[in-house]
Order: sequence, then structure tokens, then C-alpha cells
Amino acid sequence: MGLYGAAWPLGDHFFVCGGGGHGLVNRIVWASFRGGRMVLAPSGSALILGMNDGGVRRFQLDLSGPSPRLIEVSAAFTERFQCLQEEVDSMAFTPDGALLAVGFSTGDLKVLAYPTMKPLVHWKLESDVKDLDFAWQHGGGPQQGPLLATVCDKGTCQLWDVRSCSAVCQLQLPRGLERAKFSRCRFSRSAPILYVTMNLVRGRRPPRIKPAECSSRATERPRHAEVCGAVV
Repeated sequence: MGLYGAAWPLGDHFFVCGGGGHGLVNRIVWASFRGGRMVLAPSGSALILGMNDGGVRRFQLDLSGPSPRLIEVSAAFTERFQCLQEEVDSMAFTPDGALLAVGFSTGDLKVLAYPTMKPLVHWKLESDVKDLDFAWQHGGGPQQGPLLATVCDKGTCQLWDVRSCSAVCQLQLPRGLERAKFSRCRFSRSAPILYVTMNLVRGRRPPRIKPAECSSRATERPRHAEVCGAVV
């Protein structure tokens, strides 16, 4: 069915319209969005889907024809997926595709070798793991193990060293936003910088920033290292 338009109003639902011609009925289809439930392997050859009833499914991408095809290969990986039976909330690959991190609604955080799905690290966080991302390696500094950032449902953001299986630090909220919550995290692809978004507590107005403070901060390079004391 041909798709001719899409719209996403405020909220979790989006709308797509299509059809028409060759006997196809015109339709408007809507669906709800839940982020973090699907991730593409960096090789571009496979999709990993987290299911709301628990577990994951794997699909191979066949791009050789005029239109892409999805070939489910979950059955061949049933035994490898045994450690991923809880409801998945978030997933992320390392840039080289060698590691897959999976966050669960139970607060469990697991890092696995890919594609063998061999469990390497298991942490227990304080609440649902809503978002996570791996840091990209950049030259000019000492090589270190993969660094993983996580955001929990309670609004905390932490950094983890996968190689040493240890927590690096927990980010502190900026002055004046102590009652806000971290909601998303992403590492820069071109520099050692971690970007985070925050949600204000409902009913509270954001603090005022004096023009002098704003202009002086604009000349500074925003580093998460200034917040948590860790260098990516």
C-alpha cells in the first residue's frame, strides 16, 4: 500500500494515510509510539525488537531486491535469548556492533556480546531503564572500555564502565533545576560530549537565567565532565 502522508500531534500517537488505486481502499492508520523498542545493528543487516510481553525478536534485512524484506530468525536464537525474557524498555549497540545493552522495566540492565548474545555484565538499577547509549571512541586520549549512559524512570542519569563492570558516576542536576528529572541521553558522534534532556516537575516554572549568565555560558564548551567529573 502506498503511503502519502503522516502526522504526529502532541502525545504518543501518530497517523499515516495511504492506499488508493488498483482497488486499494484509502485508509488512515494510527498507532502508539514507545521509544527504545527497536534497534538497528550498526552493520545495517539486522533489527532487534523488544516485545512488551517480554523477550526480543531478531529480523535479518534483505536489501538485495527492489524493496526491503524482513526475515525473522528468532527461532535460531531461542537459546541465546533465554536471558532476555523480561519486558524490554531500551536497547543500544556499541558503534562497532560488538556489544548490545538492554534495559528492562524491572530495572535490570544487561550487556551482551553480539551476535552470540553471551551475557557479559548485569546491573540492577533503581527503576525502569528508560534510555541508554554507548559512547563513541575518539582519538587523542587513553583508550578505555565502553562507556554506557543510562536514564531511569525515576529521573537519574548514570555512567557505567563496561570493561570494569563498575559505576563511574551519577550526573547531578544543574543549579535551579534540582527537582527536574533526566529523561533522555545521547553521546555525540563527533566529540566526547554527553547530551541529556530533562523534564520539569509539573506545575513548576523554569528558573530565570540572567542575560549575563546566559552570554557567558554560551562561550563555554558544554561538557558533562564538568557535572560528574568523568572524561569520555
